[in-house]
Amino acid sequence: MTSYFKHSTASWDPRDKAKLDTIKGLIEQATSDILNTVDWGANMQMVDEVNSTDNSDVLSEAVRLIRKRIQHKNPRVVMTSLTLTETLVKNCHTAFHTQVATKKFMDSMAAVARTFGSKMGRDELEVADKALELIQAWGEAFMPQRQQVPLFFETWDTLRREGFRFPEPGGGAPVLSPAPVIPGDVGVPAGIVPSNAHANGDAHLAAAMAAVSIEGDGGYPQGNGSPHQYDGGHQYDGGHQYDGAGAGRPAGGGNAADESAMASANSSVEMLEQMLLAAESCEEISANDLIVELVAQVKSLQPKMEALVQDKLMADPDGVGPLLNSIDELHRVLAVYDSVQQGVLPSAAAGGGGGGGG
Repeated sequence: MTSYFKHSTASWDPRDKAKLDTIKGLIEQATSDILNTVDWGANMQMVDEVNSTDNSDVLSEAVRLIRKRIQHKNPRVVMTSLTLTETLVKNCHTAFHTQVATKKFMDSMAAVARTFGSKMGRDELEVADKALELIQAWGEAFMPQRQQVPLFFETWDTLRREGFRFPEPGGGAPVLSPAPVIPGDVGVPAGIVPSNAHANGDAHLAAAMAAVSIEGDGGYPQGNGSPHQYDGGHQYDGGHQYDGAGAGRPAGGGNAADESAMASANSSVEMLEQMLLAAESCEEISANDLIVELVAQVKSLQPKMEALVQDKLMADPDGVGPLLNSIDELHRVLAVYDSVQQGVLPSAAAGGGGGGGG
C-alpha cells in the first residue's frame, strides 16, 4: 500500500505512527471541502495531539500535511487550513512554531497572499486577507524570538516591501496562549488557554475560538474596520461566551476607550523597542522603513495619550497611573530612537548589555 507520508515510518515507534495517522485524519476533517463552517472539534483535537508530542518527525509531517492543504485550489479548503494553522500556532508549543517557521511553509503562506490577492472573487480575497493577517500577527508576536524563528518576521517584511497593505502594527488580539509544558520546551509567554483540555473542554474550546477569527459572514469579526481587531464578547457555536477583557489587555481602571488606547500605545511602543534592540547598527535602523513608520505612529499617539491623562485626572484621578506609565514608556523608547540619530546604538542607549552600556 502506498504511504501518504513523505518519509518512511517503518522504523518509528508504533505510538508515533498511530499519532500521525490520527493527525492526518484530523487535518482532513478540519479542512474538508464540504465544510460550511469551522470544525472546532477537529481543530481542538489537533491542538491536543500536537501538544502531546515533541517528536520533530511527527510535527514536521503534520506541518507538511497542513501545507499541502494550504496549497489547495479551493478557497474554502485554504481558509479552513489557515484557521487550523492559526489555532495551532495560538495554542501549541515552541517545537510546533519552529516547524511552521520554515521556508517551505512561510513561502506557501506568502503564495496564498499573492495568488488569491490577484483574483476578483470575494472568497478568494478573504483568503488573501486571512493569510496577510496571520503573516503580520506572527511577525509581531514572534519579534522577541526573531533569532530563533526569523522567517515569521522576514516573510511579513518581504510582503510589506512588495507593497501589500497590512493593518497598523500592534492592533491585534494576543496571538499566543501558554501551551502545555513539554520537557525541554522553552515556550513563548502569553494568553489564556488551560493545558488540561479534556478536563476543561468547554473553556478550552471557547478560549481558542475567541483567539482566532471565525471564517464566514465576511471573514472577520468586526472591530474598527481592521481584520486584526477583535471586539470580544462574540457568541460562538455551543453558547460559549468570551470576555474580550482577557489576557493582553492593560490592567487598571478606566473605560474601554482608555484601555483600548493604552493597549494600542503599549503594543506599538513594545514592538518599536524590540526592533531597535534587535538592530546591529544605527544605519540598519535608519534604513528600516517599518521602524520609521512605527516611530511616526508612536509620536502620533503621544498627544492622544496626554489628552487622555487630562480627561482621567478630571474623571478618575486614582486611575491615572497606568496611563502615566504608558506615556513614560513611550517617551523612553522615543529617546532611545533619538539617540540613534546621534550615532548611539540602541542597546547602549537603553542600558542593555551591548557594546558599551553599563
